[in-house]
Formats: sequence, C-alpha cells, structure tokens
Amino acid sequence: MVSARSTLYTLTNKRVVMRIGIVLTLTFNLPFKRIAGASLKTQATGTGDIALALHPEDRIGWAHLWPHQRAWYVTQPQPTLRCVPNSVQVGEQLLALWRAERAGQSLHLGDAPVGETARAPNQGMLA
Repeated sequence: MVSARSTLYTLTNKRVVMRIGIVLTLTFNLPFKRIAGASLKTQATGTGDIALALHPEDRIGWAHLWPHQRAWYVTQPQPTLRCVPNSVQVGEQLLALWRAERAGQSLHLGDAPVGETARAPNQGMLA
C-alpha cells in the first residue's frame, strides 16, 4: 500500500518516467527510442501491468526496480508499470506514441488514438 502511494508513472510524447521508492526515491527516464517492446497483463478489475522491454545494452538493476519489475526476468529486468487503471487504453496510447516516435513523427498525448483494438491479456503490445 505504501509503495502504491509513493509511485508516480508519467507518460509523455517522448518517454515513460517512473518515480518509485518509499525511503529512497528513484526516477527512471525511459525514452521510447530505448524501449524495444512491451507487454500487457490485464486483471478482471480493468487494471493491469505494462512491462517494458529495454534494448539489451540498456540495463536497470533488478533490485533497483523492485517491486516494479516483471516477474521472472532477473537477468534482463523489465521495468513494469504496476496496477495501471484503464490499462488497455493506456497501453494503446503507449503503443501509438511509441510508433510515432519510431516513425519520427510528432504526436502529442491528446492526439494518440484510444480504443483502436482490444488486446487479449498477456498479449504483447509493441513489436
């Protein structure tokens, strides 16, 4: 509960920023250019976890991310946005912004399409 209250995830048109930590606050700046892929795991309540796969040369220590890392990915930790409300819509926004950044377009958060396609639980979002 304390971890949830002290966590802030920010999605911009260029990056994902994770501010995590209870005693010591850490901020991770994850530019879309450094994100290789993502996956979405939804819950029945509409919340979900969005795991971000980084390029192999970009590494964040497993212990630094705890508990905001994807389970069982110890050697190649994946930062994970935990218990995100409306996770399917957030995932679609993330996908649209990620694609726009990869294409070199300037897409703003309000321009990102929401509700294009529904994704099944545990299905990968980014290619």
